[in-house]
Amino acid sequence: MATKRLGEIINVRAKEAARVATAGSSSWTDVGKALGMTRQAAHEKLRARVRDEIDEGLAKLERVEKAGRDKITRRAARRREGLDKAPSSAKVEAARRRIDEWEQGEHEKLSRKVQKARDDLDRAEQSVQEKLVRKR
Repeated sequence: MATKRLGEIINVRAKEAARVATAGSSSWTDVGKALGMTRQAAHEKLRARVRDEIDEGLAKLERVEKAGRDKITRRAARRREGLDKAPSSAKVEAARRRIDEWEQGEHEKLSRKVQKARDDLDRAEQSVQEKLVRKR
């Protein structure tokens, strides 16, 4: 139990040092010394942490996108169900087209939002990578 807790404390300390390394003027040698490792090991540890956080963000984004698409599809299906009960007419067909257009528009809007979020993650990753390279 004590060993596990010590590992948790070390990980927290490593994350703090990594944040300082990317935000401040500390060198990788300083960070490595603070963690009791070489500057190269500290650099690799931070790079792995950043990659893990980016991967977690992308996975969450994919889950959110799927849930959003499912919700749009369900809403459109419920609206169409109501029209299926009505006798066919020009008004019903026009309503179907509006539902189809609404559904397509919502999917396109969601796609734009998801792409913006992906771009934001890419920019964040690139920014951290640039900081990593400069600190080396």
